[in-house]
Amino acid sequence: MPGTVTTPQEDSVLKKSLMALAVLGSVSGFAQAQSSVQLYGIVDAYVGSVKSGVGSSAVSVLDSGGLSTSRWGVRGSEDLGGGLKANFNLEAAINADVGTMPAGFSRASWVGLSGGFGEFQWGYNTTSLEDMSGLAFASFDSVLSAEYQVFRSVGYTARRSNTFKYLSPSFGGFSGSASYSLDESNAVKADTAAIAVQYASGPLYVGLGYQDDGAIGPDPKYTRLGASYDFGAFKLLSSYGQTKLFGTPKTNDFSVGADFPLSAALTLSGGYAHSKDDGAAKRDGFSLSALYAVSKRTALYGGVMTAQEKDGAGAKIDEDRIYAVGVRHAF
Repeated sequence: MPGTVTTPQEDSVLKKSLMALAVLGSVSGFAQAQSSVQLYGIVDAYVGSVKSGVGSSAVSVLDSGGLSTSRWGVRGSEDLGGGLKANFNLEAAINADVGTMPAGFSRASWVGLSGGFGEFQWGYNTTSLEDMSGLAFASFDSVLSAEYQVFRSVGYTARRSNTFKYLSPSFGGFSGSASYSLDESNAVKADTAAIAVQYASGPLYVGLGYQDDGAIGPDPKYTRLGASYDFGAFKLLSSYGQTKLFGTPKTNDFSVGADFPLSAALTLSGGYAHSKDDGAAKRDGFSLSALYAVSKRTALYGGVMTAQEKDGAGAKIDEDRIYAVGVRHAF
């Protein structure tokens, strides 16, 4: 203050205090600049009609997650220097129709390190097969995709606890991923192992994945091959799947579809899916859907999916149908 006289000792203390504050401020600014945390999510709900089973009546529904599973999450990273980063992701599902959530982070809970070598993640996570499985499904990989009613090769475990995962960097469009999930038990051997390789460059995408779900029960093994090619006027989609269960017939799945961009905001998608057990039942399904992007974060969607299953003699043993109209908002 004007007129105030300080002693040399007081000047020294003041200078040291100011220097300490400056150092703390610079450290705080550095940490803030080198670290990031993001809150994100999706709220998706649809109204429609669902019919399940031969001779059953349709039921009117308002359900969550027609186009994408409703969720919220937190993810972040810290720059450790030298191109190395520490990363984490916590993600929970939301039942938007009833306002509840499954306990805990039911979709992801992992920590990891990334750099020029790729990324390692460990915790509760998706398998490598799950990451690429539906990328070539028609009807936007949604509840309206016939593959989810027809294919047997979608029955794999999508997420597991105690998972180690590695994701490689991209080499000229090629990338790979491998995951291994421990059952943490000496009584049974039920680890889950999965691997996936993908190529994405220009209009072409090709992905191949495999998963061994462990030795519990029939020891299921799943294979997925998916591909798409964007011709501009439309994108052609195709997917093949195979399921092997010990002591049961092998199942082969196949689907084909196309996305038609009618405008910058409106896309029409349709497809056909077929599945057949060796010497036994077969399943067929069709889907037709539309997606309208109202903005970068909000989309309207709607469509129909119908599927049926017949036994080896050709008799209908199951029938499913879904009509849906919904809204998805991302934040």
